[in-house]
Amino acid sequence: MKKSILAIFIALASCKTPPPEYDILLSRGMIVDGLGNPRFLGDVAVKGNKIVKISATRIDPAKADTVLDLHGKIVSSISKSSPACS
Repeated sequence: MKKSILAIFIALASCKTPPPEYDILLSRGMIVDGLGNPRFLGDVAVKGNKIVKISATRIDPAKADTVLDLHGKIVSSISKSSPACS
């Protein structure tokens, strides 16, 4: 009995959780694309320094290392060519 419990413990201890799919999840923000399209409530996922997913449906927070709840806050990007960066 003790050996089987020890074997189960060792097996569980050796299991590694996979790395998160996203570094940062901006959750429930009001997304404005800057192209004149209507804004919408949604999520933005970031991996490294790139936006990898924008979704009007919820992205699973368990897939992100860090989750920021931006409920109702504006989420937009400014490119280097934007007049705001001049």
